[in-house]
Amino acid sequence: CALPISPVENNLWRQMVSLLEKISGEKIVYGLLFLLPIFAVTVRHWVSSIFGVLALLSLVLLYLQRKQATELFREEKILLWGFAVYFGVFIFTSVINGWGPSQTRGTGVEIRFLMFVPIYLVIRQMGDAAKWLVTGSVLGVVLTAYDGVRVIFFTNADVYRGAV
Repeated sequence: CALPISPVENNLWRQMVSLLEKISGEKIVYGLLFLLPIFAVTVRHWVSSIFGVLALLSLVLLYLQRKQATELFREEKILLWGFAVYFGVFIFTSVINGWGPSQTRGTGVEIRFLMFVPIYLVIRQMGDAAKWLVTGSVLGVVLTAYDGVRVIFFTNADVYRGAV
């Protein structure tokens, strides 16, 4: 017995998709790719947040572009199927060995392999994605070096521990 979707929920979904089309999901993806390496080295736990937003946005963008088929190279297909098989093996072995708290905690890490697939498919269609990712990486390295010098020389710490 499926629950009926109320008109309010359906309206909300339409408004979100309409807003995404207006803003241009591509610009959001570029921004997230730029921020990913910066926050990876400066703010703790933000990598997971940005990755999650990127994954959800990629699913929406793939849904909006579902009529445009993307032809993948053989190697890309092998890589993407490898991620899917890896996740499947994790679920299968976890169920066989008895699902416990460690499997529940580990699922968040393992699902990233599966969520990489839609992210890759969206990024592959964007020409400037690598430029934004590399630019963010360079800025992340500069910020990390600055923070390391600041911590070691101005706070007299023995060791730089990064984004703690």
